[in-house]
Amino acid sequence: MRNNLNSYSTLKPLDTITAKCNNIIKFTPLKTLDFSNPALEISYERKLSNSFSGQLMASWLFPNSAWDINKDVLPNTTGYRIAFEEKYFFEKSAPQGPYISLELNYMHNKFKDLGYFHAKDDNSDPPYTSYSDTIGIKKQTLSINFKVGYQLIVEHLCIDFYAGFGPRYKDVEQYNRLKPEDVMDVPKPKDFYFNSNLIGKYWTVSIPLNVRIGWIF
Repeated sequence: MRNNLNSYSTLKPLDTITAKCNNIIKFTPLKTLDFSNPALEISYERKLSNSFSGQLMASWLFPNSAWDINKDVLPNTTGYRIAFEEKYFFEKSAPQGPYISLELNYMHNKFKDLGYFHAKDDNSDPPYTSYSDTIGIKKQTLSINFKVGYQLIVEHLCIDFYAGFGPRYKDVEQYNRLKPEDVMDVPKPKDFYFNSNLIGKYWTVSIPLNVRIGWIF
């Protein structure tokens, strides 16, 4: 045991319950209250080796949220999100303790929004002669997230804390517009929803941060 050249693992052994369990089903409670894309999110994680585990996630977006109550037009969202994540546990044996991970995340959704527009040939300074229009928005995003987290396991209960950062590619379209040739007004200052639903194909930033609660078996 004193030989530094031996091949013994330095990972802390698992407790009796965890050692017999390779699967975890998780739920993300706070995701149901998300102010941008509230959803029912379910994850399945499986231990792959002493240091690695893989996780699949699927979420079904809610049509509307509590944050939409005072809106003039309800989003009536349809859509889903799926993701795959590979975790590396560097202090304890998988699937517990601190970890780093790489996640590939895809979202597709459609919803309604209220926009304000002005004629394309209106060259006057703001405020323009604007009109409102209820439009449809179709959005696809693909994110690559680098995450750090800590997975705590007590008996069969699992609590997974994580935070991350990564690039996100967005493809946003508008449809069912009254006059597609007109120009959308830019609010001053630009609000969250305008920036989030900006038309086009472009890169932005993803910052995942949440807590998942699960059951190991």
